[in-house]
Amino acid sequence: MRDIEKRAAALGLDVSTLMERAGLGVAREVGRTLGETSGRGVLVLVGPGNNGGDGLVAARHLRDMGARVSLYLLGRKELEEPLLLECRRRQVPKFILASTSSIYGLNAPLPTPETADSDHPLQAYAASKKGAEALSHVYHYLYGLDVSVVRYFTVYGPAGRPDMSIFRFTQWISEGQVLRLNGDGEQTRGFTYVDDIVSGTLLALQPVGYEIINLGGHESVKIIDLIHMLEARIGQRAIIQTRPAHPADMLASWADVSKAGRLLGWEPQVSLAEGLDRVVAWYNQNREWASLIDTA
Repeated sequence: MRDIEKRAAALGLDVSTLMERAGLGVAREVGRTLGETSGRGVLVLVGPGNNGGDGLVAARHLRDMGARVSLYLLGRKELEEPLLLECRRRQVPKFILASTSSIYGLNAPLPTPETADSDHPLQAYAASKKGAEALSHVYHYLYGLDVSVVRYFTVYGPAGRPDMSIFRFTQWISEGQVLRLNGDGEQTRGFTYVDDIVSGTLLALQPVGYEIINLGGHESVKIIDLIHMLEARIGQRAIIQTRPAHPADMLASWADVSKAGRLLGWEPQVSLAEGLDRVVAWYNQNREWASLIDTA
């Protein structure tokens, strides 16, 4: 069983695996599922990056909120356009694209509005999201597809991705392992609790035409201060080993979410302090297996 399938099973999700199929075959399968679930459920498409972490966690939270979730795992060849083609063919009126705050690059103004420069990403992942945003606009312009592009800012929460800092730091501090810190810790992030991301994404289902919308937390914190907050909750000091900063890491991220407030009536509800309380509580409840996850 693939790691991504194991993670889905651990979250209590049923999985239909389409990893080996060609893109157009996936489009047909997705189209069939869209037809079956239209008006009655949510289709979550999980890509191969990061072991599908964001999609799996979002699917679990959508399910917990009462939605009927159909979960598909997509390989690298199954990119966005087959999905857009199928939406057009079946006259699906709404498309939501999960994009990233990493798209804003190195010198974004803080807090960062959607109008900030996004043409100079620092990594291939962010560049691929920029391409996906442009492609979805083509389908809006040519075929009238209603598109919400939601740019997520550093999502975290219980059962979060094991390659992200909050999961890693929680595990490393709890287990007395060396905490590997890129840079001096003075870089800042605007973390966003997963429940707030889910509520914003659901609100983005409303008709908007074509809009790009930031979804981000209302606080920005230095990474070294984040470590201290986790130390206080875990009751143990971190063993910090500093390393050179990664050239693709942004020095700061902090979302201007005023547009989300105007268009969607959304604002984040969970403070960083409360969110970290929940993360540490979840880790302690699941420590027997969570401590064994490879976060190297």
